[in-house]
Amino acid sequence: MLIVDDEKDVRRAINRVLRPLRWELHEAADGFQAGSLMLQEKPDLVLLDLSMPGLDGYEVIRYIRGTGRLVTAGFW
Repeated sequence: MLIVDDEKDVRRAINRVLRPLRWELHEAADGFQAGSLMLQEKPDLVLLDLSMPGLDGYEVIRYIRGTGRLVTAGFW
C-alpha cells in the first residue's frame, strides 16, 4: 500500500492504524515521489491526498493513467 500525503503527521497516523494489519506500507510526501513509487512498487492500494502543493493528487492519477500501468482508480 502506498500512503501519499504532504503532511508527515497524517502519514504517521495512517501508518499506525494500518501497520497491525501487516500491510507492506510505503510513503510518499509529494506527487512526484508518489508517481515514481507507484511505478516501482506497483502497490495494490494507494491512499492519495488530492490537495498537495506541486503535483496534486489529480495530476498524479492522470500521470499514472497515462502510463497504462494503472488498472483502475477510484475516488471516495
